[in-house]
Amino acid sequence: MPIERPSVRDLLEQKVVVRPFVRILLAATVMIGGLAFVAFGMILFFSAPLTPYPHPVGAALLAVAVAAAGIGFFWIGVRLIRARTASSALLSPVARRRCSLIVGGLAVSMLVVAFETSRVLFFATAVGLILISYWLFPLERR
Repeated sequence: MPIERPSVRDLLEQKVVVRPFVRILLAATVMIGGLAFVAFGMILFFSAPLTPYPHPVGAALLAVAVAAAGIGFFWIGVRLIRARTASSALLSPVARRRCSLIVGGLAVSMLVVAFETSRVLFFATAVGLILISYWLFPLERR
């Protein structure tokens, strides 16, 4: 008899009970990490000279993407603090759908770069991002 294992989607839908102190400590850690990402992205954007880079627009987009990821981390920290109950979902189905589409867009851009530069690493990253996007996308609308 085959053993049924829960899928990643089932695990994402599952509610987890976390004590308020642990949740706030985790939220503070995630928010500090998010602020560090924003600071690093802005320092990279404003202090790096554009001339030595072969693709200055790509370097600027990388800095903005790092800062945007930091804003996303910070927002998850805020959501952890604002959770009304210990078992409330971190992301609503609409937020999960948006995250899935953003990650999917990033995967498509990574595929374009992979085919343009013929780098296997970019292709492997794009495949991983496609899987994450698929797992994040909620199946049912509520």
